[in-house]
Order: sequence, then structure tokens, then C-alpha cells
Amino acid sequence: SPSPKSLLQLLFNARDSEDGNKALSHVELRDEAKTFLLAGHETTSTWCYWACYALAKYPDIQEKVFRDVRQACPSGPVTLAT
Repeated sequence: SPSPKSLLQLLFNARDSEDGNKALSHVELRDEAKTFLLAGHETTSTWCYWACYALAKYPDIQEKVFRDVRQACPSGPVTLAT
């Protein structure tokens, strides 16, 4: 079978380690999906916090990042349409 391409496919294909034939229940699938969603949100928000802190602490690096972004996006802000 082809390899799973998403978290949900992995969860649907998951089997109990003690009983290799038992799939996750609907409640277990829901709980696992919620765990991944919340864990991903927390790590992303923590990374954003530290990135902002580091840029504020080191204005020379902040200026370099700003120049790099302006060079990559010379026409202005990036939108969903671009």
C-alpha cells in the first residue's frame, strides 16, 4: 500500500501495539488529532515569541532580516493572491 501522506491517514492506519488488528476508535482518533493540533500550535507560538525577542534584542540582525525580506518581496507585502 502507498505510504500515508497526512497525519489523519497515519492515524487511520494505526494499529494497537498489543493487538495489531485493532484500529483506533473514533474517540482515540479525535483525541490524537487534538493533541497534534495543540502541540503544533504551542511549538509554533513559542518559536514566534523567541524569533521576535531575538530580533528586538539584536537590531542589527533585525535590519538584515528586513533587507532580506524587502529584497525577496520588492513589490510589497505578500498576500494570498500573490
